[in-house]
Amino acid sequence: EAGQAVALDYRFFSDERDAGEATARLDALAEVAETGQILASKALAFALLAERPDIRVEPMGEVRGADGFFPFYALA
Repeated sequence: EAGQAVALDYRFFSDERDAGEATARLDALAEVAETGQILASKALAFALLAERPDIRVEPMGEVRGADGFFPFYALA
């Protein structure tokens, strides 16, 4: 549906890790995302930028996740 917010993260988790831990940053990003925004963790934002230099990556500050504060970015 048009106008929905999107939250993206890029992390490696082994099979032994808890599934809830894998989505903790996504949950934190989803809580602060506004309608129509695409928010990403630093890892995802810079990995995408390496592949697509035409993508605009804007720092948005930090958000608190289950594992502490982490920077997040808006993609355009």
